[in-house]
Amino acid sequence: MPTEHWRRETANWVRWARTPGHDAYWDYRDSFFDIVPPPGRKTIEVGCGEGRVTRDLTSRRHEVTAIDASPTMIR
Repeated sequence: MPTEHWRRETANWVRWARTPGHDAYWDYRDSFFDIVPPPGRKTIEVGCGEGRVTRDLTSRRHEVTAIDASPTMIR
């Protein structure tokens, strides 16, 4: 069951996702935000995981609602 897997692996994923340079996100992050519409309307992030994109959107003044299938990831 995918949710059970993420319940067990959340701590590992958080460490991995928050390590700069560990995956491609850190390579394309700035370019990605160049094409994201400016803040002003509500923004939704589907499959937010531990929230790194949500945090980046929030720091750019987006009003974000983030959802994920794993409650432990959302916490």
